[in-house]
Amino acid sequence: MNKQCEGPECTSTKVVAYGLCGGHYRQLKLGKELTPLRKWRGRPKAPEGYAYCNECELFKPEDQFHKTAAGKTRYRCKACQSDYQRRTNNEKKVA
Repeated sequence: MNKQCEGPECTSTKVVAYGLCGGHYRQLKLGKELTPLRKWRGRPKAPEGYAYCNECELFKPEDQFHKTAAGKTRYRCKACQSDYQRRTNNEKKVA
């Protein structure tokens, strides 16, 4: 018997406690007002041979991305990663 979450604008049927899903139960436990949960957007599906850069929000060929130790593409392309490192290094020098 699956119950539906009683939280505002929630359609989850995975009730954890007090008639609430995990996200709304966490809000209750932290003493916050129950609000609608944000939708998880996730990472867009890239065409074959391409990857998605979360920084510039473009699909680029996989050779423009560094690889993780597991062989997957990182979430920033090489150009955005270079800009990110330049920004953070400049912030460290100022501080």
